[in-house]
Amino acid sequence: MTLEQRHWHPYNHRALVDLIERAKHAGNYVVFDWDYTCIFNDTQNALFLYQIDHLLFKVTPDEFRRVLRYHFPDIDIKTAFQNEQGEFLTPAMLADDLEELYSYLYANYEGLGGARPMEEIRTTQQFHDFKVLMHYYTRVMYRHSLHDFTQITSAGFDLPSYREMVQQSIDDSLACSLQADSFCSSPNGKSKSVSASWRYGTRMREEVKELFRVFRDNGIDIYIVSASQEENVRVFASDKKYGYGVAEDHVFGGRREFLDGKFTIKDDKRYVPTYREGKTRVIEKIFVEKHGRPPLLIAGDSDGDVHMMNTFKDRATLLIFNRNLENAQINELVKQGIRERDCNDNGNGGEQGGTSDDRKNDCRILVQDFFLGEIL
Repeated sequence: MTLEQRHWHPYNHRALVDLIERAKHAGNYVVFDWDYTCIFNDTQNALFLYQIDHLLFKVTPDEFRRVLRYHFPDIDIKTAFQNEQGEFLTPAMLADDLEELYSYLYANYEGLGGARPMEEIRTTQQFHDFKVLMHYYTRVMYRHSLHDFTQITSAGFDLPSYREMVQQSIDDSLACSLQADSFCSSPNGKSKSVSASWRYGTRMREEVKELFRVFRDNGIDIYIVSASQEENVRVFASDKKYGYGVAEDHVFGGRREFLDGKFTIKDDKRYVPTYREGKTRVIEKIFVEKHGRPPLLIAGDSDGDVHMMNTFKDRATLLIFNRNLENAQINELVKQGIRERDCNDNGNGGEQGGTSDDRKNDCRILVQDFFLGEIL
């Protein structure tokens, strides 16, 4: 199978075809980020949205309090975040409000500890405020602790029920339109009114799915290394219904400890965190040791992928899905890739797609804009 042109940039298409032809059936492998790389949009955020919209939680109010305060700052300092009234917010203020809202929803929703149906719960101010504050809280906690709060809410799920929720969220997100929403909470709690925005909808990238098929047909292994929760990504990447065809044991992501067969709030300390420098460590400690060589290609889209790209850029081709992010570290690699492409298109690159610096000629930086039909 050869790679079709589809919506690949012509330069990228030629480079990928050439790379596969030269590296096929020789024990090579490639490493891909997942969100905004293999799919359009973010599967972890999509799951978080779905979980909140359907109140799919497996914890009591007391347990939810511990979920909220995991990775909580030792000192309750003021943040750069303000409410709509212009007052500084602290994580404690938001956590107190969320505890109260969750207690109300838990006592009333029939899917938790109450008797009222979801259709009725969704009309309440408490549900609206809970949704807004949960999204706002993820940003505040990331600023304080650099941990992804959206993954901690898997606490209490066993693996089958979690995977079922993940598949439901994927199907729902694929079916809905690509859109952004922004809402403001009521001023009833300690944090008063805050506003939060989120994006609905994900899309599979058929070009990437086909690229994966071509890699497999030519004996090139595919690995996913994502900062999103591992089991979340694994369902999308490995389930036959979605068509990516990645082996389950080739998917690496965030992991939580298990206790009595259920996710806990604790990070799995036995495992390298798959974020920024952690992605590089996974490649070096697992993939390089297994294959005896660096990856053939590394693909990503954001600053979370920069460390592994810079580490291997002189030994691997880089494929960057350009999101035109402002003030992002990855923009330096994007600029370098565009210079290489311009050099090649102007007839100065030769057969191997010559570079504008001293990198090896067979290690290119391929910059791919979003495919047709995708929007920010």
